[in-house]
Amino acid sequence: EDDRRLRRGPEFTRLEHALALREQSESERAATATKIAQQERDAILAKLAASIAHEVRNPLSGLKNGVSTLRRYGQDESVRQQTIALFDQGLTAIERVVDVTLSTYRHRSGSRILTGRDISDLQLLVGPEAERASVKLVWQLDPEIRVFTDADAVRQILINLLLNAIRATPPKGKVTITLDASEDGPASVTVADTGRGMPADLIASLVTGNVDALPQERSLGIWMIANLVDQIGARLSISSEEGSGTAITIVMPKRSSGTDE
Repeated sequence: EDDRRLRRGPEFTRLEHALALREQSESERAATATKIAQQERDAILAKLAASIAHEVRNPLSGLKNGVSTLRRYGQDESVRQQTIALFDQGLTAIERVVDVTLSTYRHRSGSRILTGRDISDLQLLVGPEAERASVKLVWQLDPEIRVFTDADAVRQILINLLLNAIRATPPKGKVTITLDASEDGPASVTVADTGRGMPADLIASLVTGNVDALPQERSLGIWMIANLVDQIGARLSISSEEGSGTAITIVMPKRSSGTDE
């Protein structure tokens, strides 16, 4: 009987109400996080779509001009040969854009060879965004350098770091990408910008992977980078000075040599 009175009492009612509000709050928070995550994915996809369209449009224009030329002057052997060469160049350029996109955003395939050229090819995806922001991209790396690592994850990390660096850099500034690899130590790749510097909370979250304390609009992008870094056993080194820019280095774990796919 006392139990029944307690269950009917005001304390129990207030407890039920508090639990209901907590459940509702957690549900709303999860829904908001899902919505923000979708918005961030949509924004990244929009930037990539714009980049791909930009890179494909130029060779497509050349191919269309080639078709027009063949229709008008196709009887001339030299014109045919020049136009075929133009077709070959245009199709090769489009194939390169497709290959770079697929190799960056396909299902991760584990450790394989990552070359300097694989990294510099990211120009195709982030170059248009840098042009719109009037930011110069400087690629300081040897295209023949070969590193055995989780290449797909490293490229995904770099895409996010590059887009963030471009966004943080004022017009006429620059973002520099450097790849360092030696036989004695681990390989590393650095993205350095001339922006305003990185807040201390973002630095701490990137280094530790703890994003719970960050506002949701920041935490999802940072979580993506921190999660991938943790998955492949890499670590981040960050140097940032207010008003002078930020340099983020991905130190890749040293692995035994592998072969090309």
